[in-house]
Amino acid sequence: MSQTAKTISICIPVYNEAQNLPRAVEEVEALFAPGQGALSRYSLEIVVTDNASTDSTWETVQKLSETRPHLKGFRFSRNFGYQNSVFAGLSLATGDAVVEMDADLEDPPQVIPRFVEKWEQGFDVAYGVRSKRFAPWGLKILFNLFYRVLNRMSDLKIPANSGDFRLLDRRVVEVLKLLPERNLYLRGLVTFLGFRQVPVVYERQPRISGSSKFRFFHYVVLAIDALTAFSKTPLRVIGALGVSLFLFSMGLGL
Repeated sequence: MSQTAKTISICIPVYNEAQNLPRAVEEVEALFAPGQGALSRYSLEIVVTDNASTDSTWETVQKLSETRPHLKGFRFSRNFGYQNSVFAGLSLATGDAVVEMDADLEDPPQVIPRFVEKWEQGFDVAYGVRSKRFAPWGLKILFNLFYRVLNRMSDLKIPANSGDFRLLDRRVVEVLKLLPERNLYLRGLVTFLGFRQVPVVYERQPRISGSSKFRFFHYVVLAIDALTAFSKTPLRVIGALGVSLFLFSMGLGL
């Protein structure tokens, strides 16, 4: 491979994914296999961020990195949450383009060449949109309701059924790293930045093993972060409620 070949970084945030991580790494590497993979013209960097797993995930990361100079592992001192783990991976990546994917392979690596194709066409962001997802019907209804409410309340139009499975050009990553946000909602921040963005529709797959570490409570917290970060409506409601209580108190006083 030419020394001037561009590098694509694949960021994999993990928490208790010891069973799934080796297969995820192998499927990514197959895309970059010399002379065979769909992305063999690019160099590969894999960045694994371990969110203080309590199983053998970190030992698995260390074992994988022993024979893979292109794989870098980082372990956090505690669990900082999924969005922070994703952001850390993006910040640590050095590639010309950066892709975030999960180790459970619900978002199949085979979609990545389609992201890269859009990138080669001049788009700065290629983001996945799920045409199908495996989740309880009640949760699907809540997902759809959340996106409707968010887009109704926000000035930004955040793509429905999108997630953090996306490709970002290097300059997008550099701008993203400069933002002062602390309560992260990355898909909203990426939309906020602008640049040339394009959707890539795909079917989400079932987890290859184990259960999701993202509980209902985590979805609620993420939704609150999104609504408060990208909409003025909650502040207006609180302000109106404060004024109403003040006027009511004045009335009682009189």
